[in-house]
Amino acid sequence: MQNIEAILSELGIEVPADKKGDLTKKVLCLSKTQQNGRLRLRRI
Repeated sequence: MQNIEAILSELGIEVPADKKGDLTKKVLCLSKTQQNGRLRLRRI
């Protein structure tokens, strides 16, 4: 699986160096939220 920066570069979207850390944090937060949602659905 590619990281988000590589995917965005392939699409022609360049992320400034000072924003890459913020982007990574947001993506990780979203990923954790999705995983928690999946776990909750399995428990039902």
